[in-house]
Amino acid sequence: MTFFFEELREKNRNLDIVALEESVSKLKIVSSNKVHAAASLLYLVANQVINSDNETKKHKKEIMYHQSVLNQEIKEKKRLHQELIDSNEKMYGQYKLQKEKELLGKIAILDRDGAYQALLGCMSDIMKKYFSRLDLFKTMVLELMIMISRTVVETGAEMSDVIILNTKVINEIYNLDNEAEIGSWVCIILNKYMDLLEGKQTSIKTKQIVDSATEYIRANVRKNITLLDVADAVFVSQYYLSHVFREVLECTVVEYITKVKIETAKKLLHNPKNSVADVSEKLGFGDTSYFSKVFKKNEGITPTQFRKRLL
Repeated sequence: MTFFFEELREKNRNLDIVALEESVSKLKIVSSNKVHAAASLLYLVANQVINSDNETKKHKKEIMYHQSVLNQEIKEKKRLHQELIDSNEKMYGQYKLQKEKELLGKIAILDRDGAYQALLGCMSDIMKKYFSRLDLFKTMVLELMIMISRTVVETGAEMSDVIILNTKVINEIYNLDNEAEIGSWVCIILNKYMDLLEGKQTSIKTKQIVDSATEYIRANVRKNITLLDVADAVFVSQYYLSHVFREVLECTVVEYITKVKIETAKKLLHNPKNSVADVSEKLGFGDTSYFSKVFKKNEGITPTQFRKRLL
């Protein structure tokens, strides 16, 4: 022990060795067995603390993992729920649009009974969706009335008369107190709109619409045009255009488009530089076999047979 203190004194000049010696002399001497026992106990305690800390960390990781999985599940369910809502809204929108088209089509051809039944269908749908919100219910009904007024103008009613009725409609609807009153009022207004239309569909205006439509078709015969394209070009609904086409030309718009395309095809086939495939592509048929099928249906022979007769 003396050697130990001497060595300490050599290496630590500022150390109070005397005080250290006194303190050491007061220490109780313990057997080596007790020292080993204390060391073992300390090892066990330390090991327990470390294991406990590891278990805590492991437990926290497990909690975080399960929380992450749960959050992912919640997120996925929200996404699926939103997709379902969006899908239902899209289906409802398509259904609503079809109902409205049916209503406007009946109005365009002055089918009062058909228009009345179609209106009831539209009103039923609006009532189901907005029954608890009178303000939104009124807004949707007003939107429907404006669509009807636009169709009435397109079909031949005087714009000034329609504007006066529209003003009346706007003033009246906001004074109605419940859905039942609005439902009865809408039916009365429908008849008023159709009264404006009655007798206003002059043959001159009808002929002008048909002339504009046929002019558009001939100018765009090389394109793949549809009924909707033609209706948009002459600013009327598809239903009304179909009605006046049958009335004036005794055929559908699609039949007339096909007729003009076949007439043009025959002119192009007179030129030997134009192959059947070329003519099909120039007239927007896309598929040569389909072009040949349509040509034969209208002319009784295929485009190839038609060209051979020219030789």
